[in-house]
Amino acid sequence: ITCTDLTHATSCISGYYLNNSACIICSSVSLSWSTCFNSTKALSCLNTHYLDTFGCTPCSNVGSAWLTCTNSTFALTCAVNYFVNNGNCTACSSINVAWVSCSNINTPLTCAGGYYLNGSACVACSNVSPPWSHCNDNTTATVCYPGFYLYLGNCLNCTVVNSFWQTCSNSSVAISCFNNSFYSDHQCLACSDIDSHCINCFTNISTPTCLACDPQHYLSGIQACTLCSQGVPNCINCTQDQMGGAFCL
Repeated sequence: ITCTDLTHATSCISGYYLNNSACIICSSVSLSWSTCFNSTKALSCLNTHYLDTFGCTPCSNVGSAWLTCTNSTFALTCAVNYFVNNGNCTACSSINVAWVSCSNINTPLTCAGGYYLNGSACVACSNVSPPWSHCNDNTTATVCYPGFYLYLGNCLNCTVVNSFWQTCSNSSVAISCFNNSFYSDHQCLACSDIDSHCINCFTNISTPTCLACDPQHYLSGIQACTLCSQGVPNCINCTQDQMGGAFCL
């Protein structure tokens, strides 16, 4: 900087411009201006912007994933989950749907849910074991597919606990039951607990309800399994008719 006296500058340091014998900081014109010639002409920009004929333009105007750039055709750094690829920003997931973040076209850094990082590859957790939905690595599951529950980093079949269990949260709590059972207080009970001849049932709100009976019985209007011969004399096998009575087979 040079001056003629204490109140009159004749030149300014970088980042300032001369205006009526005073040095004005370029960023007062625009926060993106790094250096400038005067209040209408920028000379250089912050790295999140590039210099063009209109001043300093955000790199993100070229591409939403562009963080820093040298000009409108060359990105220097990219947003999270993108990488610099020949001066452009490419989504890691466009290389492989299992990739979340990556350093280049060959190297993932983090993987999507359901995959784990193994060297330079994202491997499906289900490749370790089919019931594994999510995992930390090839030794520890974190989430299991329906029908299995998590126990000490592994996925165990709910039916091992109880053959009526369709899905469960752990070895003590059932979530849903197969058709030959009904749900009651986190457990699955046999349809035969409703009626000894009931073979298909469900829990209607909180009431166990039979849906079908064995071939020698039909579901009567009172939701009970009734002997076929009581609905149709001498009938052995039957089903329920549209009126709720017996239809002999």
